[in-house]
Amino acid sequence: MTEGRYLRYDDVRPVATGINHQLSNLRCLLAEAYATGRIAVLPPLRLEPGHNLGRARDWAWESYFDLDASRLVGADGDQYRLPLVRELPCGKLDARIVPPRGRWSATEQAPLVIRQVRNEVYATEIRSAQPPPELLLCPSATVRDLARPVIAGLLDRYPAGYAGVHIRRGDRLWGPMKWLMRPPNIRRRLEKLGIREGTGVFFMSDERDVTFWSALAPHYEAVRYADFPELAELVDASAGMPDNYLLYEVEKQIMRHAAIRVETFPIVREPSISGTLVPRAIWVVTKSVRMRWRAGKQYTKRCVRKGTKIATLVMRRLSTARSSSGH
Repeated sequence: MTEGRYLRYDDVRPVATGINHQLSNLRCLLAEAYATGRIAVLPPLRLEPGHNLGRARDWAWESYFDLDASRLVGADGDQYRLPLVRELPCGKLDARIVPPRGRWSATEQAPLVIRQVRNEVYATEIRSAQPPPELLLCPSATVRDLARPVIAGLLDRYPAGYAGVHIRRGDRLWGPMKWLMRPPNIRRRLEKLGIREGTGVFFMSDERDVTFWSALAPHYEAVRYADFPELAELVDASAGMPDNYLLYEVEKQIMRHAAIRVETFPIVREPSISGTLVPRAIWVVTKSVRMRWRAGKQYTKRCVRKGTKIATLVMRRLSTARSSSGH
């Protein structure tokens, strides 16, 4: 790694997003820095208050991840420290700005390259003969300390192992997803995936409705974060500032130790996943239809706006012509 050559991301349209989107952006930044022999400048962590019970707070990477212990894993299996600094060195550096969707290479000589990105997420677009390394994130000490006793308790309770099921509801429930995420359909899907009734299951979910869980609990030895006071306290607004993102990271660690792991959507590609509640075929078709519907909606809005402008312009000209003819 050549010292004194940095890569920083600037937001063209900065927005707050979920923690997975922020991690996607960090992976791209580190992959570009690694491939071009530069040092990445850690971007600020902006998280959406809507996923935190509507409460905003000061977000910090260190609350959720130990970046010093995290590593990049190359295609050959070798591990490298993250090419990362938290701040630029003092003094002004000559910089070159790369616009959104702009390409650049490792031959760029400017001490600082500023990559402009949109909405915190984009696909890596560097020219490199080598595949980008994988980011192996280490959870923070806080996450490990909260998850460790819960995992130990579950393994003591279920010596043969427990199942981990992620049921995501809320912002992604559209089209057939609403139907598939009803308790009777979830039970049928879990049966197909080998999780039979009576099995010990840790349910990870953003669903807070008690009636939803009362429909599932009688059929499994169901366990949720609410069964552990130290986890329930994380999202108890009356006890202080809630941190639902911290709970999310803790629950991910609990899920990783499950004997059978089921995700909601087929978008997480890990060998430890046994299946998904939404079949891939339904996910692909529904997502395609939704994208086309959105594109059509945006096109219609543009046509309406353009038609309104044209009609307004015509009316103004007609009004001007009538005024002139009246004189």
